[in-house]
Amino acid sequence: LVSVALISVFPRLRVDLTQDSLYTLADGTRNIVRNLEKPVELLFFYSEEATADVPQLRTYGTRVQELLQEMEIASEGNLTLRLVDPVPFSEEEDEAVEYGVQRVPLSEGGEEVFFGIVAVDPSTVEAEGEEAEAEKIFKTIALVRPDQEEFLEYEVAKLITQVANPTPPVVGF
Repeated sequence: LVSVALISVFPRLRVDLTQDSLYTLADGTRNIVRNLEKPVELLFFYSEEATADVPQLRTYGTRVQELLQEMEIASEGNLTLRLVDPVPFSEEEDEAVEYGVQRVPLSEGGEEVFFGIVAVDPSTVEAEGEEAEAEKIFKTIALVRPDQEEFLEYEVAKLITQVANPTPPVVGF
């Protein structure tokens, strides 16, 4: 009863009790997502059905999804997350290909899966017409690799920064 009362009073209170602080964002990442000047949308392309028989990939997919959700919470509304399961011959698959997310075969001659992250400036996507396609601002991690897990938070933060600030500042002497 006390726990339920505490949770209802402090809904945004989060505690990470894992040994390696798996669910705690770095201070730099937290500052990046909290101080975004304009909204950014993250698209997580993950073939959930196709990875049902690959427990290692499913576990890592869940880990990536939880990291992205943690970033969304830390952003205080500046970041939105959309989970996309691109099934073959669907609009979601076409969207993944349009953003440059790579298909990866699970086995020789087997089903191909998508496992990538895209950061998009939503204000550039909503415009209609052919001109809008040329102006669309997005950056892609074409393939999220499990062997590069220790760099994942950095790569996603870099992706968000590149979309939020598409023209880097010019420094000169």
